[in-house]
Amino acid sequence: RFIMRSDAVVGQLLLATIATIYSSIYVYMDDVLFWLQLINIGFFVQIESLLSCRGSERVQLEDIYVASELLKNCKIEINCRDEDNKLPDISGSRYNMLISIPVSTKIFALVLDVCQGHSSRKLNILPMFCNLIIDRTE
Repeated sequence: RFIMRSDAVVGQLLLATIATIYSSIYVYMDDVLFWLQLINIGFFVQIESLLSCRGSERVQLEDIYVASELLKNCKIEINCRDEDNKLPDISGSRYNMLISIPVSTKIFALVLDVCQGHSSRKLNILPMFCNLIIDRTE
């Protein structure tokens, strides 16, 4: 049951991460500093929850923590989009995932320009998990 719960949470985080990557790419398309950070450090993903450490919420907290740790095993690869490939592709296993993101020719040219001198176009995902606990006892 734990693996099934964990996979469900990882799936939710992956979808949110991919949507965030897409929107960030298009918002910061012309920002060289964004691309340099993405290439040299990785893509920061902030994951927040509002769970306490009581009862079933503790299990949910543990699930989202494990899922955020599994995101560290993901790599992002940006590819030039062709007409047949407009959607992202996720491959690998839960311990070694690759998210291929197709982008327009213009954005791909920017990526290639910034990537010069880098051995790999596979980018890191750096999840930061934050739980805002409001745990009052009366």
